[in-house]
This record gives sequence, C-alpha cells and structure tokens, in this order.
Amino acid sequence: MNDGDNDKKMALRRGKAAKTLGISERKLDQLVAQGAIPHFRCGRAVLFPVDRLHEWIAARTVGVADAAKQSP
Repeated sequence: MNDGDNDKKMALRRGKAAKTLGISERKLDQLVAQGAIPHFRCGRAVLFPVDRLHEWIAARTVGVADAAKQSP
C-alpha cells in the first residue's frame, strides 16, 4: 500500500504511525508509555486511530490560527 492509503485506514500500526507523524518509533513508544498519545491494544499490537491522531495533532498545533482565536 502507498502512503496515500492512510486516509482510508481506521488505525495505524506502530511503524506506520511513527513514520506518518515524523517521529522515531522510540519516541512513539515513550508517548504510549506516558499515555500522551491516543492508542489502543488489539492483542499484542498497539494501534493508533487515525481520526484521533488528527485531533491530537490539531490540539497541539500552534501558529497563526491560534493567534487569531486569542485576538478580540
């Protein structure tokens, strides 16, 4: 499957989630251990729901849109 298929998947496995987020698998593991990133377990597999990852990223994004929200 190509990277464009991410939009159609409901959840990503560890390696694909790390690559998609642009972080190392080790950093992703740290976020999981801290409970800082949305994930769930299916047997031994740790999966990352795509829609929740989008929300997680949006909640942590800073920039021009955030400045507009703060102005009167």
